[in-house]
Amino acid sequence: MKHVKPLPKLVIAQRVLDKMVNVSAQYTEDETGEAMIGFIATHDDTRTLYIVETIAPGEDVVREVTTFQQGGEWQDEVLHWLRENWNAVRPSDPRWDYPLYHLGDWHKQPYDLIHPSNADRKTAMGWIADPSNEIRFLIAPIVTVYPTREPAQVASAVSNTLGVEGKDGTYTRVDFWYISLETRLFVPIVPTLEVELPQLAPYPWHLLQTQRASDELHQLEQIGAFAQIVLWDADGSLPLEVCFLIGQVGSAHLWLLVTGHDYPKHAPHVYQLPFEKMKPDEDLYEFLGRIWEQASKVSEDQYTWEASQPLAHLVEQLTVPPQSKETHTP
Repeated sequence: MKHVKPLPKLVIAQRVLDKMVNVSAQYTEDETGEAMIGFIATHDDTRTLYIVETIAPGEDVVREVTTFQQGGEWQDEVLHWLRENWNAVRPSDPRWDYPLYHLGDWHKQPYDLIHPSNADRKTAMGWIADPSNEIRFLIAPIVTVYPTREPAQVASAVSNTLGVEGKDGTYTRVDFWYISLETRLFVPIVPTLEVELPQLAPYPWHLLQTQRASDELHQLEQIGAFAQIVLWDADGSLPLEVCFLIGQVGSAHLWLLVTGHDYPKHAPHVYQLPFEKMKPDEDLYEFLGRIWEQASKVSEDQYTWEASQPLAHLVEQLTVPPQSKETHTP
């Protein structure tokens, strides 16, 4: 007889449920949803899925009465940012020392549909079977918003259901479903709400202000600079900084323009790096790590900066004699 694994435990951060309710209330006529992010903890052969955050769709989202398509590229970039910051902090607490994953998607369906559709099942199985994806299951909560809390809507609820009454009298029902290569069908999974789960890093400016980030790169190119955005820990504290690694033809060095995650609330910092070639077996971050050991911070009195000005204006000022730079030990 084939052994069937028991379903994992499921723990949901209270803030995740709150986001489901609040976002669903904004799209009363159309379907909507978000990607869910969390980790898989294993203790004594028991798997527990922790969902700690959601990622909203990007600008290419499609919301209609009976259709919802999230897009994906922007969400992938957000997940990369969250992972890089999470990987830096998670070893500090063994309870949460697990990698982050995209664990599934929640979405609001029209009318009284509280179960994933056949189309949802087909999409989910295709995703799970794709060898490029990291996990072999998905969590798929279905959100239904009712104008009032009726006894029939609550009476039919089973243990996989959470309900939230709104201040305006509306009632939001969330039914949690699980599908894997073993189940091949959506089956109910029981959620547990938890308030004290770790929070992930706030989103960085270059993903919240995508047009400004694009303009910054374009304006750097216009002055003859080659620029690459990298995520780097330049100050020894999290979240990571959003940095521009900049080179110019004929220059004897590279520049690293360091902006905080909330730029332009605070001024950027500038580091001078040696102009060296990448080794054949190096990736960009290995290269930056090697030359970062020789970084020197440029004194802030060597350039001017205003929040409304492009970074290219700052770069044009960076003809700095060696004696004006402060020594920096990364």
